[in-house]
Amino acid sequence: MQGEKDEGVDAYTGTYTAAYDGFNGKEFIFGGTALNRENGNHLQVTYKLTIEDGTAELNWIAGSDEYSIANISSEDTKEYTISSGDNYIVLKGDHFSGSLELIVKDAEN
Repeated sequence: MQGEKDEGVDAYTGTYTAAYDGFNGKEFIFGGTALNRENGNHLQVTYKLTIEDGTAELNWIAGSDEYSIANISSEDTKEYTISSGDNYIVLKGDHFSGSLELIVKDAEN
């Protein structure tokens, strides 16, 4: 991993901060394949993506589906409901220079 990761109660939650310089590839930052999470299936994702050069895309992978969280410099908070199987937050970079701040926590029900 390019940055500093502090895991929360499990592999699905925590904080991540990173600075990138010409990054190419994928980082699977949070997630897993659990059938049931002890703390429920609702997650809140707060991010700040800064793209200085190249391209970057922050995605949510749910099974065989992939959803874009951000692909431009932006910050926001979104909520996701995970289902059994693959659930990951992934950063894809192509000559990406910039930064990412990410907080994933259990959403209020």
